[in-house]
Amino acid sequence: MEYCYYTADVFTNKPFSGAQIAVFPDSVDLSSETMQQIAGEINLSETVFLSPDEQNPSDLRRRMRTFTPTQELDFAGHPIIAAAYVLAKTGAIPTTEADTAIILEQNIGPIKAYIMHKNDNALFIQFSLSCAASVDSFVPGDQELSEILSFKNAASISNPHYQSKLITTENSYLVIPCNDLEQLQNARFDAKAWGRSSAPSTNAGHLLLFSKSTYSNNADFHLRLLGPNVGDEDPPVGSALTAFSSYLASFQNLRKGTYTFAAERGTPKSRLSLLHVEMDNKENGTLTLRIGGPAVLMSKSTLYL
Repeated sequence: MEYCYYTADVFTNKPFSGAQIAVFPDSVDLSSETMQQIAGEINLSETVFLSPDEQNPSDLRRRMRTFTPTQELDFAGHPIIAAAYVLAKTGAIPTTEADTAIILEQNIGPIKAYIMHKNDNALFIQFSLSCAASVDSFVPGDQELSEILSFKNAASISNPHYQSKLITTENSYLVIPCNDLEQLQNARFDAKAWGRSSAPSTNAGHLLLFSKSTYSNNADFHLRLLGPNVGDEDPPVGSALTAFSSYLASFQNLRKGTYTFAAERGTPKSRLSLLHVEMDNKENGTLTLRIGGPAVLMSKSTLYL
């Protein structure tokens, strides 16, 4: 059997930037075990397998499964951008000059994505989701956190406007403000310092570092993920945006309403991404997010099984 797949760079409009995602537009005959083996063989951060949604058949609806090289994910943000972009770019779904809405059925449930044509006819993909988070301010102190991050002193993470907090959405994140962008990029996760600190008691598998200083003039924040579940590999941050948005909304000086911001990840020399977020901060404590960005189609390949 032959299976066609594509790779796309997402949250960027430049080749060789953003996050690399592989997309199989038609994987109807593949088993879960084979999908996992394929994801391990391709060895990108995520590989997406699409098939018709048998429960709700429609040209604008797909079943979507996402695998890392080692496990299946119930939800992932970057692959939504890649999947919708590849479907539209290859003509696998009908699109119009206006916005086209499609449904991608992930393990957590259906996600609505919008395919938009910009003025230069470039495609911009946006998806929406709602989230509720628990917020805990009782976290390890700046000195403990600085040792975990291999910083020389706690001054790197002291900030008069932001404090470290534990945010739990679908996963738990220690969200940590950093004053210096260069030092944020040089942070290294120290497993021994983690083990002797109070951090393991938080059950956080990720440290989400952020800075208000950025590489791009179009970005409001720079984000970086590391920690016991990811080491220092600097993975895509799309799945952490619910936690980061909930973190921003947790401060009392942020009034209820709709806010927009852009978050970057990576460096100009290592696949810089730019993620656009619209955040509805409502009275009931639930956030509605619209996350979007462009993508670039990079390759088309055939897998022989």
